[in-house]
Amino acid sequence: MSMLKGKYALVTGGAQGIGFACVKELLVNGIEGVTLADINKVRGEESTALLKREFGTEKVIFVAADVSKKDQVEGAFKKSIEHWKHLDILINNAGILGEQDWKPTLSTNCDGMLHGTLSGLEYMSTKQNGRGGVIVNMGSINGVYPNATIPVYSATKAFTVMLGRCFGDPIYYDHNGVKVLTICPGVTITEMIHNGPNLMSSESLCPNIHKVSQGLLERLKRQTCEELAKQILDVMIRVYLVYDKMSMLKGKYALVTGGAQGIGLACVKELLVNGIEGVTLVDINEVRGEESTALLKKEFGTEKLIFVAADVSKKDQVEGAFKKSIEHWKHLDVVINNAGLLGEQDWKPTLSTNCDGMLHGTLFGLEYMSTKQNGRGGVIVNMGSINGVYPNATLPVYSATKAFTVMLGRCFGDPIYYDHNGVKVLTICPGRTITEMVHNAPNLIASKSLCPNIQTVFQNRLMNLKPQTPEELAKQILEVMIRGGMYLVYDKMSMLKGKYALVTGGAQGIGLACVKELLVNGIEGVTLVDINEVRGEESTALLKKEFGTQKVIFVAADVSKKDQVEDAFKKSAEHWKRLDIVINNAGTLAEQDWESTLSTNCGGVLHGTLAGLEYMSKKQNGRGGIVVNMGSIAGVHPEIAMPVYSASKAFTVMLGRCFGDPIYYDHNGVTVLTICPGKTFTELQSNSPNLIASERLCPIIKEFYRTCDAAFISQTPEELAKLILEVMVRGNSGTVWIIAGNEATQVDFSATDRQGNV
Repeated sequence: MSMLKGKYALVTGGAQGIGFACVKELLVNGIEGVTLADINKVRGEESTALLKREFGTEKVIFVAADVSKKDQVEGAFKKSIEHWKHLDILINNAGILGEQDWKPTLSTNCDGMLHGTLSGLEYMSTKQNGRGGVIVNMGSINGVYPNATIPVYSATKAFTVMLGRCFGDPIYYDHNGVKVLTICPGVTITEMIHNGPNLMSSESLCPNIHKVSQGLLERLKRQTCEELAKQILDVMIRVYLVYDKMSMLKGKYALVTGGAQGIGLACVKELLVNGIEGVTLVDINEVRGEESTALLKKEFGTEKLIFVAADVSKKDQVEGAFKKSIEHWKHLDVVINNAGLLGEQDWKPTLSTNCDGMLHGTLFGLEYMSTKQNGRGGVIVNMGSINGVYPNATLPVYSATKAFTVMLGRCFGDPIYYDHNGVKVLTICPGRTITEMVHNAPNLIASKSLCPNIQTVFQNRLMNLKPQTPEELAKQILEVMIRGGMYLVYDKMSMLKGKYALVTGGAQGIGLACVKELLVNGIEGVTLVDINEVRGEESTALLKKEFGTQKVIFVAADVSKKDQVEDAFKKSAEHWKRLDIVINNAGTLAEQDWESTLSTNCGGVLHGTLAGLEYMSKKQNGRGGIVVNMGSIAGVHPEIAMPVYSASKAFTVMLGRCFGDPIYYDHNGVTVLTICPGKTFTELQSNSPNLIASERLCPIIKEFYRTCDAAFISQTPEELAKLILEVMVRGNSGTVWIIAGNEATQVDFSATDRQGNV
């Protein structure tokens, strides 16, 4: 731990909650002085007085400031520097939650975060007479894992996460000597959490929003502000992103087949370590099963486990195991179908275990956990293999059985089953894992009579694969169960006949290409919306010549203005009588004049999304539909030269993941997708070298941008629009798609999160 002696800090939102706990933790650990900044003057002065009594009158000063106001933030920094002469640590903690009156949330959590970060970089920069330092931006676990009950808050925290990833890049640190970290707390006991139920998304969008939120909160482990502050200080020292991990296993019961050893046993242990109420361990090997159960009972308690001997290839034995589990625990919430065999030459047991056994476990899991059969829903995890996705020619039967497992999970994981049973079905495909099966595999592969050098081929391929332990795998499986198990309900669009669309930023570039693609594919009518009235009228005239005068109307609107967006939707609805598709494409790029970027890219997409949900909702006389929000690849993978733009697009990505959740779709019938284009030929792209971050923050920023930009393959707006339409037809609500180099790829956030890229 580095010493805080001689160091000075400024903490926003420091009068209470997490901010106040951070101030105290810094003082306890010997910091020289702290500036406490807060919008609440009364509470700020009270808290400062308490701290002075405890730590000394020379240790703390208070400055009243609203972080959403640039001049007040600058004033706080100036007063801090005037008083302490130095600044070494900045904690941008100030933040609010308010979904229905969301403008203050946006201005505080986004504008405020930018004001603090930019001021911190300026005042601590070694190039500006500072001595370097560290900026800690307070995000939220909801900025990494979307919380559908608070979509605006989640999106603002995704903005914070992306901003920190950009400004934390070495090209800024090398110039300024200022580290930028992001902390993403889990559920922390604060006034915000206490008041949260009154500040969440509107019941008009989801009638049971309070119930959903309460259910989420009850499943999450809570921490105090003081506990969090200790971790934040530790992170500042270790330069690492930490957050309180979700725990959803309280009061839950599981059944694990093949649980006596290897991956199955590791899964049982991982469930127990993370607080599951009880586990039924099922295995064909009775001796090993009893031994493993006895060892687990010693470690976790005699009431935590039972063992049932069963051969999963035998239907009656599997059913018996499920019955005994229900009789003992009364409930069942998790089934891990892990039992499996490898044997190429004597392949019948492999087939019966890996195919029959998988079916037995899946069908009984669906039956016993179904909400239609007195169950309470749950999750089934079927153990496939990487060889069920990428064929292993030395193990053809095994590979084929695992492909069976993969396809079975994809089918039973479809919303038509989940909607009826409330049971999620996931498939895990492990790579090379150190187990007895892998150890014995060379003796169990395909016959040499089919391929004489089969053993050599197998060994060579095996050596090229990085091994993992069952314990490492089990941790990842639990994460997937908790974070990757939400199957999204959606309504597939197959035809545009009789449909009507509204496209913002539709007068040129990507927006215009989308309008044309919709018209080419037979849409009934489109409302083209753009801030540029001249270009809008010109584009509309050209489209009418090509597609007919009855196919397009134009409405001039600035999407950053709520009243103008509402007017555009009203005119569209009055003209077409219906609305089925909204493409929120309007966006801008300007790093130094970032207020316009924020108001258009964040405020604009919110205006369009909320209006789309309102006008298309089945509960508001609409007939459902689809909202497509235009993000950017920079909203998933940081574009270091464009931190504000990247952060605004991360906001868009998170907003779509939240509003795409089934709790909204089930109520409104509106699918929400996010498209993240890669490099695309547009005016924005052409002008971007002149609109990137300031050279004051990084002198080589233009050269860096041009070098990076040259490495990417470009696509035309027309090529992009074709793929956007494809995604609209086949994309699940809440999904995010990168379209780059003329290819559309769904973003796998569970994989990204596991690799530590957030």
